[in-house]
Amino acid sequence: MPDGFDVAVRWAACLTEPLLSTTARVAADDEMRTRAAGDPDWAAAVFAGVLADVLTTLPPDDPWRHLSARIGELSIGTPPRAEPGTGAWRRDRAGGRHRFGTWRDAADLAEPVLTAPGDVRSDPGVAALADPLSPAAAAVLAFAARGRAESRSAVDALDGRSVFEVGADALRWAVHRRRAYRGPGDLWPVEAMTLWAARAEDPRSMVPPVPDRELIPAGAYRELAGDGALS
Repeated sequence: MPDGFDVAVRWAACLTEPLLSTTARVAADDEMRTRAAGDPDWAAAVFAGVLADVLTTLPPDDPWRHLSARIGELSIGTPPRAEPGTGAWRRDRAGGRHRFGTWRDAADLAEPVLTAPGDVRSDPGVAALADPLSPAAAAVLAFAARGRAESRSAVDALDGRSVFEVGADALRWAVHRRRAYRGPGDLWPVEAMTLWAARAEDPRSMVPPVPDRELIPAGAYRELAGDGALS
């Protein structure tokens, strides 16, 4: 396979294998960033496809599938008029909307492990989400949760922003969310990256629909979240 395929798959392994050395992670990140900067269309094809194929496996009742968002001239749902510009919003208990993109948006399924208050960077439950999502990454995530076409449209609307920086952050959050249902041994994100990296190298190839075995069934969110399902 061409170099771009190898670069993407090595980078994807960093999303699911916690025992990779720091040296290997830094090298994979640098290679992927360089490849994406050199060929933004390649990066857009890879990240848009993988994001959609990870996020659309979430159960239909997961609130991350129903965010409102705005990026460029595109919008989905009902982003608030009082907050113009790029971003994503999630409905709260009172029916209003708050900006999506902090670790608290994942706490309905991945509550902090440590009981004492402190820096979430030290908490294994939510440490991966300690850095808030940028408005652009939050918007791309929201669009990708609707499907492949919406995902690509949002990535194409980045308008000069780094596809790698935005896509990598959004994908990290997407993998974290799916892991809440499937556990840390889930390999679908790497498989999805393998398929889309091959497609980006050879546009004549086709990526099949997400296999049924990877779809998390309806009701799984409410079963896990309990009272949090209302938030």
